[in-house]
Amino acid sequence: MPQTYGVKSQTRTWSYANGWQAEQVFCLPFLGGFSISGTSNVDGTYTGVDNFITSNYAVFFPGSDLLQVTHIKDEPWMEHDVVLSDGMSQSRKVTFSYSIVYLDVPWPDNINQPDFAAGTTLKLRTRYAAQHILLPPSAITPASGPNAGPGSRPTLLCCLTDYEITWDRVQDLGDLDFNDLIGRVNDSDFFTAGDAGTILCEGAPQENSTILNPADPIAWKTVVSLKQKQIIVAGGANAGTYSWNDWYNPKTQQWEALTLSNGEPPYDSADFSGMFS
Repeated sequence: MPQTYGVKSQTRTWSYANGWQAEQVFCLPFLGGFSISGTSNVDGTYTGVDNFITSNYAVFFPGSDLLQVTHIKDEPWMEHDVVLSDGMSQSRKVTFSYSIVYLDVPWPDNINQPDFAAGTTLKLRTRYAAQHILLPPSAITPASGPNAGPGSRPTLLCCLTDYEITWDRVQDLGDLDFNDLIGRVNDSDFFTAGDAGTILCEGAPQENSTILNPADPIAWKTVVSLKQKQIIVAGGANAGTYSWNDWYNPKTQQWEALTLSNGEPPYDSADFSGMFS
């Protein structure tokens, strides 16, 4: 076999149905190990397939920051190649298959992406919605005409946006402790400027996941549910932004801070900045 080792083949495929895909085929010789860049080991020794894969399993296809390795195949380079004492063929054919990885994609410009631990990924799912708040008739003063009758059911529509953030490829279980965040609101800006106190952490269910590292493939995934409530009063004496710890007082007919019998707000605040790191 010719002594030409390294990248033997490189192909790309574009498809509307299956997205972009690519493939690289490598020949790993018995003598003279090499890395994906084509450089040999300093001592010229055989690296082995496992070492080669462990060193390169997370690479991107050349010239792309979206196509990443998603499948690896190891097989003999030739059907009748010399078999070594460990039962492996003397020269191996390793095929890296690439596809677009939709785990860590660009975020909307109007939403800041939180910091997250290196090696992990974030994916955002947003549902823009609203909530009808039922007001008692006494909470309404008509601009003209008679007051609302006792059977009136006026409602106020306010913004209530659902965010689901999938945090994947987490290998340290200690990072998934959300006990101090569930049921609390953000104490400072999180997604946008001025949104402190408007985002409630509802839950963070967790499940096992994997990464393409043959040396340590076990990982975890959590889907953090955040709910943003914003009542914006644009002008007048009651102008401001109100949220989870506020209520509409029917007596004063204004939004006001809400406290419980112990003098504390219904929802404690917490630092969300380190949620994913």
